Amino acid sequence: MAVVVSPPFWRQPWFWPVCAAAALAVIIGIWRYLVWRRIAGEMLRLKNQQVLEKERLRIAQDIHDDLGARITEISLVSALAKKGSASPESARA
Repeated sequence: MAVVVSPPFWRQPWFWPVCAAAALAVIIGIWRYLVWRRIAGEMLRLKNQQVLEKERLRIAQDIHDDLGARITEISLVSALAKKGSASPESARA
């Protein structure tokens, strides 16, 4: 009677290539995750920067509009003061 004892699974010819492939898959997975996290962080930073730029643009437009309105008001009041009154007291008012 012949007794055949098969070697343990880690001594099988397929074991080490499978381990190497699994390790490579884990390394690639970790690398892709790290890249994904970096890109997600960059996207969040760019989104925050875009929100900040929009707010700055809105504030600049508000300042521009307010300044233009005040200059126009000053111009109109000074033109009315020149035309409408001969006395300096009423022009000052």
